Amino acid sequence: MASTQSQKRTLIREKIGGTDNKGPGGDRRSQLLDKLQDIRTKQAEIKKSKQSIRDQMNALNSEIKRKVGEMRDSKDKSPFKTLKEIETQIETLEHQLESGSLKLIEEKRVVNEISNLKKSRKNAESFEAQQQSIDEDKKKIEDLKVLLDDPKNKALNDEYNAIQAELDELSKGRESERNKRNELFNERNRLQKELDTIYNRKRAVQDAYRHANNEYYKWQQEDRTRRQEQFRVKKQQEIEEQKAAAAAQERELAEIPAFLEEINNCDTLLNFLQQYSSDQSAPEKTDNVAALANLNIREPDTSNNVPEGFVLKKKSDDDYFAGGKASKKNKNKNKNEAKASTFKLPLSIMEQLWALKLDVPVSAADCDKTIAAIKEKKKWFEDNQERVTAQNKAKAEAKIAALNKSEEAETEVAEAAN
Repeated sequence: MASTQSQKRTLIREKIGGTDNKGPGGDRRSQLLDKLQDIRTKQAEIKKSKQSIRDQMNALNSEIKRKVGEMRDSKDKSPFKTLKEIETQIETLEHQLESGSLKLIEEKRVVNEISNLKKSRKNAESFEAQQQSIDEDKKKIEDLKVLLDDPKNKALNDEYNAIQAELDELSKGRESERNKRNELFNERNRLQKELDTIYNRKRAVQDAYRHANNEYYKWQQEDRTRRQEQFRVKKQQEIEEQKAAAAAQERELAEIPAFLEEINNCDTLLNFLQQYSSDQSAPEKTDNVAALANLNIREPDTSNNVPEGFVLKKKSDDDYFAGGKASKKNKNKNKNEAKASTFKLPLSIMEQLWALKLDVPVSAADCDKTIAAIKEKKKWFEDNQERVTAQNKAKAEAKIAALNKSEEAETEVAEAAN
């Protein structure tokens, strides 16, 4: 059925095509159409030949814009726009030099400025050459415009318009032919509707089959979505647990009192430097140094990290360790020599002083001043400990809030993308 209707529609189309040049004035119309085609070909050739001229004009316009832009940039960078301005400024500066009223530093500045002006004089001279080049390109464009005014092209346009007017007159006598063609169009449309009905039945069967497939794929998609949702919930739970652990760690770190290490360093330094102080009263103990109260950090460790058969000696020009057993007499002698030797501090003590930005005492007499400075530092740490600790807690909470906010934004973006 569909094949028969298609054959009928094909025959109708052939009839419609066969009536194009039939009827009154058909031969004349064909001749005029051929002339129109010949004129279009000639016009296309002329247009093609003129395209190279237009390309040259476009290239020249682009070059002019480039040159104008370069010249404008050069003038913007230079404080002087013309050679005359530069020469006037050089004469002014040279007159200042010749007057002898300038100081030495001012003379140097003026000499440097004159040197720079002489260098920029070349740029100003190039402005005139650039402007001359721009004017030459503009002259070339004007010459090319003259070539575009072709009288032959105007004659072709007039002939084209005359032929088109005659064709319009011939078209008025084709009314009957147009009516026949309309009948053929109506027949073609009727056959097309019949074919559309047949194709609609076919599409209904295909749609039913496609619907069944879509239902199956929909079930697969829903099952996949369920599994993805389960995975997402589990992943979100893991993320929440990680966030909670990170927040707990931030809060735990923020709970540590501020300046705890600095206060401990102050206590250690006070305990150590007290032995050199003129005030030999016991230093005030704090909670931070309670565990260090029974330690003597000046007493050397003679048991650990000392080779068997060696004893630890005071720092001197000799090595730190010497062979043999240490006698009581040698110990007393070493103590006396240490007191008489140059005042020295362990590197660890000096590093702690540097960490607190305090000067290292160069003699025992400077220790009282250093102790006072350490106490002042310690007092400042203790006075500000509560405030800075509160600030650290606030910063930790802000960091946790910012982390939660950024993760919420990322979640919203991911959900929007899905």
